[in-house]
Amino acid sequence: MQTGNQVGFVRIAAGEVRVMDDVFGVEFRCLEGRIWLTQYGDDRDVVLEGGRGFVPASAAVVVVSSSRGALLSLSRPVERLRTDPRPWWRRALSVFDPRGGGAMTRALQGRQPASSAAFGPLSES
Repeated sequence: MQTGNQVGFVRIAAGEVRVMDDVFGVEFRCLEGRIWLTQYGDDRDVVLEGGRGFVPASAAVVVVSSSRGALLSLSRPVERLRTDPRPWWRRALSVFDPRGGGAMTRALQGRQPASSAAFGPLSES
């Protein structure tokens, strides 16, 4: 059984905006620069810099942007459902959560560069 984390790196250019889905349980950590995270359905925005991290509370779409460029690390436990502290019935109900992003993701497609999964093709370019 594998117990480590999957880790990827994403470089966000100055002024770039990315729409990311399938990020439940993913930790966003800013390694360089500053990033701005907006989670669909959540009225709070999160600004990260200097090694700070954030884990979205739901399976919603997350919009990531940077005004001056940043290097972002994404890590997710290999067995993410077992690390989810919510009871099984809450996890099951989250499938019906309108913040899950299906319609929102479709509405945003083509408008901004998108990462369809947090661990798709990642590079430190």
